[in-house]
Amino acid sequence: MFRHLNDFVCCLLLGGLLLFSGVPLLLAGELLLSEKEKQWLARHPVIRVSVNPDSPPIAWISEAKDYLGISADLLKVIEQQLDVSFEIVPGMDSQDTLNKFINGSVDLISDATGTTRAGGISFGAIPYLELPGVIVSARNFKRLTDLAGFRVAVVFGGIWDDHVSVYDREMAIIRVEDPRTALELVRLGAADAAISDVATASYLLGKASSRDLAVVAYLDQKLELLLAVHEDRPELLGILRQTIAGIPESAREAIGMKWAFTDSQRRGFDEVYVYSLLSLLLVVLLMAAFSYYWRRAVEKRVAIRVHELKAALEEEVELRERQLISQFALGVAHGIKNPLAILQMGVDFFSGDAIRDETERAVLEDMGQSVCRMELIAQDLQILSRQKRSESEIYGFNELVKETVLGYQAQFESKGIEIVLELDSGVLPVLMDRKQLKEALKCLLSNALQAMESGGRLRIDSERKRLQPADMEWVDDDFFVLGDPVVWLDLSDSGSGISVENMNWIFDPFFSAFSQGEGIGLGLSIARNIVKLHEGSVDVRNLPQGGISVVMVFKIQEGGTG
Repeated sequence: MFRHLNDFVCCLLLGGLLLFSGVPLLLAGELLLSEKEKQWLARHPVIRVSVNPDSPPIAWISEAKDYLGISADLLKVIEQQLDVSFEIVPGMDSQDTLNKFINGSVDLISDATGTTRAGGISFGAIPYLELPGVIVSARNFKRLTDLAGFRVAVVFGGIWDDHVSVYDREMAIIRVEDPRTALELVRLGAADAAISDVATASYLLGKASSRDLAVVAYLDQKLELLLAVHEDRPELLGILRQTIAGIPESAREAIGMKWAFTDSQRRGFDEVYVYSLLSLLLVVLLMAAFSYYWRRAVEKRVAIRVHELKAALEEEVELRERQLISQFALGVAHGIKNPLAILQMGVDFFSGDAIRDETERAVLEDMGQSVCRMELIAQDLQILSRQKRSESEIYGFNELVKETVLGYQAQFESKGIEIVLELDSGVLPVLMDRKQLKEALKCLLSNALQAMESGGRLRIDSERKRLQPADMEWVDDDFFVLGDPVVWLDLSDSGSGISVENMNWIFDPFFSAFSQGEGIGLGLSIARNIVKLHEGSVDVRNLPQGGISVVMVFKIQEGGTG
């Protein structure tokens, strides 16, 4: 199983560090993942990883096509914790590795560094190990400034190139393609020193069995190894950040030290020392085991209780906010109805006077329209305050959609907006309050009208389906479970979409993304309130081509008729 005794000792050392460090590794079941992160893992049991094929000891592909190195060992630890598999996709070179990441054919790069640039796209970076910089030479240099007047080999464009560039005038910098070439130039006397990280330098020196060259000085600067996660995988970024945080720094450093020496260097250890260390470590492991498992059990119970209390508190706060908004809306609606009625009677009285001139009639007409608008706002506030359905019946959802759209047909045509209806051919029976649910659809249609002032296209699709894993991120898990039979309604417009900063607020009462005077921001709040009263879900997403998609989901009443 182990090629050498020292490999076995390294593994035991790593295990001892994990136990004795006082920071146990989180197991997959103990990670406090969000529902979206859990669903993402369920949909992606295999994660594709791009690696540099020839960058030992950080990462490389052996002649036997095995993925080896520091990053490979780290991914093995992550695989065990998350119960996933990493599919290794080696590039032909470092640029090809990066291209695979940029075009989205892989999910992450396992051996990125602080100097990695991803062609203009942003990516999530998760640091997991820092490797100190070193000077390799046959001379006795102690610091970077000692290299003034000498020839120094560094890898072009890397972190060490950045650090020594400030000394361009003091030293002769030789820029090469890879660390091997840098060390070879020093060995041949073409350069006086090379700068690299401690792991790469130690590994290559051991492979070359060079007696003349050695690591002669350590630098303050460090090479930071990163997991680079594609910007389109925010759930994976959160999962890996939490996983890496659960691996003690001492354990990650042990992985790095394992690869900082070659097999021949490891075999050079004194066997008496190795056996003594092994015996001591076994005693330490036995002493730590009981403490570790007891502590893990306590931490797990505490984490579960904290999570339960947090969820209960958030639910209580949300319920209280809804109650306050409901009371406020109902109070305002009742408070303005009587004054509006008096104003309307006054407008009707003065409008009936035949001696009014044209200007006076226009003013009275504007006043009448304003009163009507205020009455509509009062009605919206009453709808927003409702906490239950007034009546329920099983009715065909497609029929309700057709009736609602028909009432808006003239308004859409007047603005040059094309309506495309693609409704399911079957019957879609839903238990509903027809009046309320029609009001929710009206709110969405009114929003689409405002979003497409200069014309456009509104597509309305309905579909009978059973919820799949990919659908669950669209629905409220308080009302739906995987496999539920539902009616899925998608309203997609060709408007300008919703800005990122506004997306988190669109369902809040009195928030409007439109210009002042185009509504008071109740439409989506009313729609969501009504949908929740029907134990349904509504969600809004921006479309890649522009515009938004509004998805409403309701349970189908199996055996019902529409």
